[in-house]
Amino acid sequence: MKRWMGLGLIAMLAWGCDDGESGEGPGGAADGSVVADMDRLDQGALPDALVDGGAEDRGVGDGAADAQVDGAADMAAPRCGDGTLDDGEACDDGNVDAGDGCDPLCAWEPQATVEPDGRDQPLALRFDGNGRAEATFALESRMDADWFRFTLDAASDVSIEVMHVDGVSPCPGDPSLSLYTEDAAPVLTVADGLRTICPVAAPGTHPLLTGLAAGTWTIRVSPAIEPIPDLRIVVRKLPRLGDGEGCREDGVSGLCDEPTRCGRTDLLTLEGQCLPAGCGDWLRDEGEACDAPEAYCSDDCNLAGATEVEPNDTPAQANAMGPSTVPQLGNWQIATTLSGVEDRDHFKLTLPPGVVDLQLHVFDGFLFCPGGVRAVVTDEDGAVLGRTDQACETLELEALPGGRVVQIRLATDDVGVPNRPMLLFVLTVPRVGQGEACAAIGFPRCRAGAWCVDNRCIADVCGDGRLGPDEGCDDGNLAPGDGCDEACAVEVQAIDPPGGDFPLRAPPEAALRFSLALREPGAQVTFETLGRDGVCPADTRLRLFAGDALLAEVDDLEDGGLCAVLTHVLPGGDYTLLLDHRDRGFVDDLILRVSYGPVSAVGEPCGPEAPPCAAEAFCGGDTCRVHACGDGILGPDEECDDGNLVSEDGCSAECIFEASPLGDGGDFQRPDLSFEDADVFDFELVEARRFRAWTDNGAGRCNGDAAMDLERFEDGAWQLVASDDDGGVTICPRIDRPLGPGRYQLAVYGVDDDLLAYTLHARLQPQREPGAACDPLAEADACTSGHACRATAAGATCVSLGALRDQQEPDDFTEDVRPVAPDTIVRARLEDMFGADSIDLFAIELVAPARLRVETGDGDGGCPGDTLLHRLDPGLWDAEDADTAILAAFVTSDDTDNLRCSVLEEDLPAGIHWYAVEEYERDEALSYALMARILPVRGAGEACDAVLRNPWDVPWFDRCGQGLRCVAQPGQALGTCQAP
Repeated sequence: MKRWMGLGLIAMLAWGCDDGESGEGPGGAADGSVVADMDRLDQGALPDALVDGGAEDRGVGDGAADAQVDGAADMAAPRCGDGTLDDGEACDDGNVDAGDGCDPLCAWEPQATVEPDGRDQPLALRFDGNGRAEATFALESRMDADWFRFTLDAASDVSIEVMHVDGVSPCPGDPSLSLYTEDAAPVLTVADGLRTICPVAAPGTHPLLTGLAAGTWTIRVSPAIEPIPDLRIVVRKLPRLGDGEGCREDGVSGLCDEPTRCGRTDLLTLEGQCLPAGCGDWLRDEGEACDAPEAYCSDDCNLAGATEVEPNDTPAQANAMGPSTVPQLGNWQIATTLSGVEDRDHFKLTLPPGVVDLQLHVFDGFLFCPGGVRAVVTDEDGAVLGRTDQACETLELEALPGGRVVQIRLATDDVGVPNRPMLLFVLTVPRVGQGEACAAIGFPRCRAGAWCVDNRCIADVCGDGRLGPDEGCDDGNLAPGDGCDEACAVEVQAIDPPGGDFPLRAPPEAALRFSLALREPGAQVTFETLGRDGVCPADTRLRLFAGDALLAEVDDLEDGGLCAVLTHVLPGGDYTLLLDHRDRGFVDDLILRVSYGPVSAVGEPCGPEAPPCAAEAFCGGDTCRVHACGDGILGPDEECDDGNLVSEDGCSAECIFEASPLGDGGDFQRPDLSFEDADVFDFELVEARRFRAWTDNGAGRCNGDAAMDLERFEDGAWQLVASDDDGGVTICPRIDRPLGPGRYQLAVYGVDDDLLAYTLHARLQPQREPGAACDPLAEADACTSGHACRATAAGATCVSLGALRDQQEPDDFTEDVRPVAPDTIVRARLEDMFGADSIDLFAIELVAPARLRVETGDGDGGCPGDTLLHRLDPGLWDAEDADTAILAAFVTSDDTDNLRCSVLEEDLPAGIHWYAVEEYERDEALSYALMARILPVRGAGEACDAVLRNPWDVPWFDRCGQGLRCVAQPGQALGTCQAP
């Protein structure tokens, strides 16, 4: 999401509306006359004071006195309903009618929404005499959307705001608004205003609202995440403002009439003045390097101080930086421009004696980042001392005195960045030594190896509680035996049986190390962290090692507690336990509790009431037994164990996998398979083939959760070629890929459970090149990857599904949307879900109505990660408000069966259809393929495929039209479309 940022703003500022009208309410007269007549107002009468000056109430009789009073009141007294906005009136629409937006007391009278208020029932907003229309409403759920409409009699400048119902308090939630024409064409979508998370659409920020055409317009308001109560929407027809009049940067109170524009705008309030263009209006015009009130901009609107002189493209040509005109930003300063991404500008300076902190800043003429600027600082010999990795990142480093060279360059050629005037500042702040005055926060800072304590630099010493560069630990004392010895080296504490409680003082920077030595047959060991008072004092982690091998690791308790418990059965031997914590500072009241329990040896009883079996044994029945080939339990040195010592059944008498020959493929019926076993098949290819393998129950249905691995023998070892879990029918696996000559091995195994009797289907098919003849119904015939067998006038041939295309960034908003042709696979990549590239946007055009299937995957039948796929209303998409469009998506797909990838298949009209892909709940990059395909729809009596297949593998589908289904004879894959 893009957000407007001002220099030095660190918090959201709430602001109220100001359209030039008085904020005082009606009835503000000192004598309270209006209030006194409220009872009569409720009965439909108006207060006498508002009609004739209140003659009867004051005891004035008829005749001349009445006429004199009445006349004076009519000529001099302000009056609600006269069409003039007077002091004490919030509005005056020229009447005293109720229900028209301005009530009989000249106070705002907002409408309230009446549900339903959907797209077909929008609330009609009525403008009052001042050109203002408003309503109060609430978004009752995260999926709720309220609709409004307004009508313009003539073209007008318009602003639209959503705010808190009282117009003053901060925004009560995070809504967004979209504007549509009368025939539902989208115009714009707005998420936030410049100073609020409530949306503000005004001519200054949205030029489409300048001279908005006459007619009826529709507004949609929806929440980004949560329901939002207490909302008000305000639509204004805006005046044009003259020279010297107050204005706002966003134009919410009106635009300045030409040739003036809103200048000298305050960064916090957005308020300024309508001024003619020129130096001093705080708006940078052509020919002005800067125009701002800060000292670095001179009176003639040029950057003050030293200026870059070309050439300075190498360190030898570096320009000397001049003294800064803004000391708080730096000691040195120079004005420069970068012509493009190939330009490198170098500047030199000499640091003063002593050690200093060097800070580097790059700003444009408004103290903003000019965009895409990177910097490198080197010494005089070219050795890099520091660099920035992000645009305009402040570089901070500790440096010794001497010459320095600063190189800046552009990392972008975005429009508006090259040749933009900018200022480079370098600020140096002394580093002070031991005993000198310092600041714990700010400057001056202590040199490396010292800390600022009570505003004095204290050198690093063992026992001061701070981890120095030569210390393995520092627990704040010089006492040995507590994990950190008198020389600040980590101690290894023995926790051999019988165990017990070990009080600890844990430093934050290093792990405490413990050793334990166990005799045979070992023990069941439990390690637990806890506090002395029973309350967990820190977020601890336990790691158990045998030599360098990590045996077990525990962070938090299962119930979410921060302490940790680790239980493990260990054979006799030597082990190491590491304990560390994530809290800052020392933990003084931590206890490590260690307990040792017995284990049952081989041949001894086991079960719920007995000790656990020793590490090398398992509980078989009610007796501890040693793993042996043929016992049906997979031992540590066994590849398989099928419960017998019979060879040639997939698992040999030595419990090694036996491979069955796959030959030229076929259908292989297999018996039940233990979860701990696998069926292995081998085959050898002398020429390239298209390999396809999948499992089912023999009739096209999945009968258990299986997975497959395909390996190739290469360089003396088996190398994984492909793996699949749920790529076939529901949770059954499927592998489909071209293979070159070589020796291969396919393994089938159960996932999380035994695999019931199943059938393996394997095909080794000659590959048909593009344009070659093929048979769409022949399973022995296959087109090369990325092609499908399609019927043409000249017969069926292999045709391209579409060239593989790489995604071109950016494609995350409508101006740069990635087009996708049907029958195409597009390779794409999403960055982490919190980054700028967390959503990809695609457009697919249909030239005629069709059934369109769009899905995510890896392009080879697999799924690379968890995605969400949405078909969007393009009118709700905006670079600043993707969330609104996604929440209001026409349809969304998350997972398919047990796959984490997404599929949308719909009958759609001709035209352009918009799809968005986002990654779900992962903070890491995801490479994936977006696949789009037009599917033929079969009519009554036409052939269809009764077996569900991967649509990217087989070009013949069960796609019977509405009201029809594919009917086939038992055991047959092909059928016809018939009415059910």
